[in-house]
Amino acid sequence: MGQSPPSSTYRDQPEGLPFFQGKADFGLVHPTARKWCVEPRKVARTGDILISVRAPVGPTNIADVECCIGRGLAAVRALPGVDQSFLLHALKVLEPEITARSTGSTFQAISGQNLRSLRVALPHISEQRRIASMMSTVEQGRVAAAAQLARIDDLSAALLREIFPRSPAARLPRGWRSVALGEVCVEDRTSITVNAPDYAGMPYIGLEHIESDTGRVLINEESARAASAVSNNFRFGTEHVLYGKLRPYLNKVALPEFSGRCTTEIIPLRPTLADRRWLAWLLRSESTVEYAMREKTGSRMPRTSMRDFMMMPVLMPPIDEQRRIGRAFSDVEDARVAGVAQLATIDQLSDTLRKRLFAPPAG
Repeated sequence: MGQSPPSSTYRDQPEGLPFFQGKADFGLVHPTARKWCVEPRKVARTGDILISVRAPVGPTNIADVECCIGRGLAAVRALPGVDQSFLLHALKVLEPEITARSTGSTFQAISGQNLRSLRVALPHISEQRRIASMMSTVEQGRVAAAAQLARIDDLSAALLREIFPRSPAARLPRGWRSVALGEVCVEDRTSITVNAPDYAGMPYIGLEHIESDTGRVLINEESARAASAVSNNFRFGTEHVLYGKLRPYLNKVALPEFSGRCTTEIIPLRPTLADRRWLAWLLRSESTVEYAMREKTGSRMPRTSMRDFMMMPVLMPPIDEQRRIGRAFSDVEDARVAGVAQLATIDQLSDTLRKRLFAPPAG
């Protein structure tokens, strides 16, 4: 079990051993060092399984270097006759049980005694290695899919920085104009009240239904019809861009594919001189989020000041260039959606294989 050394021994730059304190340091496979320790009290070896033992309980990573571990982690090392990779996947199968064994009212934790008392179905070492080899093949596919998805996200971020810079360029490309946001779109606050005849049958979108940064709508039209929200809303259609004004740092901007109603914390924006897809990506850019936060109202629950927001200066290219930019971003987003689906499929396969391969023998 890990043990946290005195804070005076922590370092923000590489000195001593990498210091991992809990799940927050975990990556896809290996943890990432954010702190170092010059006087470690508990040390994990390269290849040890690191398991989170405090809020949350159960997730695992593999130490790829010798490291200091704090009290949020435990290091697990296989004894002779046990394959370390097999043990890692066995612990992943046991994660629900490990979580169930945790205790604590303020935050959940599991004791060393509870962790050591876990029972693992252990086949012969040759069978362990065969199972571990199968799981490692799937895991390699998962790592490759996650890396591909990360590259797509990096490409999207790079495109946003290039096309929507933080500060206006000194010389604009030919045909581009510097205008206020209110010149390319307008707020469409068409209300629908709870007493309207068609209110109950209209699909509903709340802020919780829009994914941050990507703008993906997390609910389909059929489910949106069943979503409940008893209050006055705004109407929206497929001609709008939906802009979440509450907590603008969450960056919730969506392109709806169906008509319906939305919370009044979402403002339907109707493009006038802009391509809808280009406008959505403009609103998702870092410079737009920063501007919205500067012009916000409220401190605990900040909201975009729409009056000031519509005066935000933007660089507007010709409509044909807007459409080209919109298509480029859409292609990247399509690739991202495909990458997410691929990763989900691999995760499902991995989960199914673990449950089948690590099930204890009948009887």
